[in-house]
Parts: sequence; C-alpha cells; structure tokens
Amino acid sequence: MAREDMRRLTQQLLAGEASLPYTYRRMMVEFLLANAPLDQVERMRLQTLYRELRRSEARLP
Repeated sequence: MAREDMRRLTQQLLAGEASLPYTYRRMMVEFLLANAPLDQVERMRLQTLYRELRRSEARLP
C-alpha cells in the first residue's frame, strides 16, 4: 500500500497536479528520493523538480 501511495505521489508531483505549497512539495520530493522505489527516469525527473522547487523557495518573500 505504501509503495502505491509513493507511486501516485510521484506521478502527481511530476505532472504538476500536487497542489501543495513549495515547501511541502520540496519535502515530499526529498522523501520520495530517499525512500520510494523509483526507476532511473523518475529519479532524474524528481531531482530536476527538487532543484526547481529549491530555486522557487529562494525567491519567495
């Protein structure tokens, strides 16, 4: 069940469908990178998303 939840969350984050504040999205991506059974493409895409979220957070007031 947890693996399926991580798979769904990964898909939602990568599709831009996760309506969470930047900080929470970044934390979810960090969690998935550390714990989810990702294939190489998903891992690379999540790493890219993580970098984008970090840059966006740095620009927030």
